[in-house]
Amino acid sequence: MVNAGQASRLEKEFSRFAKAIAILAVVFLHLLSSLFPKTIYTLEDSRLVFIILNQLCRFSVPLFLALSGFGLARKYQAQTLSIKGFLFDRAKRLLPSYLIWSLILAAAFRVSNTWYQDGVNIWPGILFGEVDYHLYFVPLIFQLYLFFLCLPVIKNRHRLFWLLIGAGLVQMFWFGLIRLLPRNGIISFGSFWQDDQLQYRLLGNWLFYFLLGYFLAQVNLAAACVNKRIRSLFGVMVLGGLTWAIYDSWRLIAFTGDVIYATSFTRLPVLFYSAGIISLGLIYGPSLLGPRILSWRPLQFIGRYSYLIYLSHTLILRIIKGLIVGGQTTSTLLAATILVSAGVVLTRPLSSG
Repeated sequence: MVNAGQASRLEKEFSRFAKAIAILAVVFLHLLSSLFPKTIYTLEDSRLVFIILNQLCRFSVPLFLALSGFGLARKYQAQTLSIKGFLFDRAKRLLPSYLIWSLILAAAFRVSNTWYQDGVNIWPGILFGEVDYHLYFVPLIFQLYLFFLCLPVIKNRHRLFWLLIGAGLVQMFWFGLIRLLPRNGIISFGSFWQDDQLQYRLLGNWLFYFLLGYFLAQVNLAAACVNKRIRSLFGVMVLGGLTWAIYDSWRLIAFTGDVIYATSFTRLPVLFYSAGIISLGLIYGPSLLGPRILSWRPLQFIGRYSYLIYLSHTLILRIIKGLIVGGQTTSTLLAATILVSAGVVLTRPLSSG
């Protein structure tokens, strides 16, 4: 029998474990796009293998958001939510590191002839998460924090369930729309429909995952954990969603030739696959994995500093690519390495989670 204290510790360890897996998946996705040409998805004989690897990792950002919703719900179940205190705490946790790494990335791009992000002004870029392609996450998470402040008003679990269903239906409708309309020639296949960065900044494209984590924090997970039918249902969602996602990417690449559009997060099969992974993880993860696996130090360390890894990894990958493939001067790579080192030193004390 696991007491309340042990259960709480297991949940905390699982959260860091899951964050570690999620950030490793994010880094792997960006590693594929950084070190390899897009032809690995279009021309190579092994392109199906790369599509499979890409789609396997698409649970990553949805899982981060679900863990955020779950963690916030658990934290504020036992204490009164102060709007001012909540926003100050969130800003203190996230903004200093985000500002430092945004400036570091901007500085690194300025000293490089190929890394420079054309057309991005520094302060608007920081405000909207446009300094680098992965930084949309920080403005997005603050949108979710503002939405979270409205959730305590919905105290009835049934109303919360229907809010979750509503968010899921809206997300399904939009994901279907941005795929079916251009594909069937109803609208022109233009930049708006292909712009993953624009789509990733919209709250509605991610809200279901955050609410799913929040909702699961409200239910009796111990009771759900012994229900084998629920586990089977989510297992089917994972396997079916992943198979669908791989097939969907394969077809979209053949139809459009646009790898980013064809493999992105904002697709129906990714929604089903990610929802299954999140549900299986949060309900069954702590008991299935057990204390020995969850407490494994390397993954606990990675999970603890997942935010720092997230902010810094794109510049590190660019340095690695410069060392392996070339295209950058030695002085550029040295300056970028110094900037990364300074960023780690400055933000490591701020980024532990």
